[in-house]
Amino acid sequence: MLETLRDLVAYQGWADAELWRAIEASKVAKEDPATLARCHHVHLTQHAFAALVRGEAVVGTNAEEFGRWSDLEAYGREASERWIELVDVLDGEELGQRLTVPWSKAPAIEFTVAQAILQMVMHSQHHRGQNAARLRELGDDPPLSDFLAWLWRDRPTARWAGSA
Repeated sequence: MLETLRDLVAYQGWADAELWRAIEASKVAKEDPATLARCHHVHLTQHAFAALVRGEAVVGTNAEEFGRWSDLEAYGREASERWIELVDVLDGEELGQRLTVPWSKAPAIEFTVAQAILQMVMHSQHHRGQNAARLRELGDDPPLSDFLAWLWRDRPTARWAGSA
């Protein structure tokens, strides 16, 4: 299970970076409020779940705090790097540790560290799909960022737009 979760986290960083490069290349996506809001939401959630797993306080942000796309991309890249570091040091026993979502209403939402990682990855995948569809609506081609494409390409590391 741990190796699969590590793969999913590495894949997520790569897929996020693929989407970011497509947004960066778009003349209109960078100006689209819906794309901006979703990108922020994805990375805010990634940061929140990383803090939760680490036992840290969850720090919220607003999309408006990021004055430029490059600032928001850096926030996303930071989330990706935090997750890769986090799963690298986890052991199988820690995956079963129980967590409670501090922002959930009664009754509290409880799950394991492994389930938190799966939720975070699946949540990010959902919103990446929305942003890929939005890119197409705006007249651009979204990148091929399926998990199988990542495997086929021999598990490449993330190449973020700001680092290309």
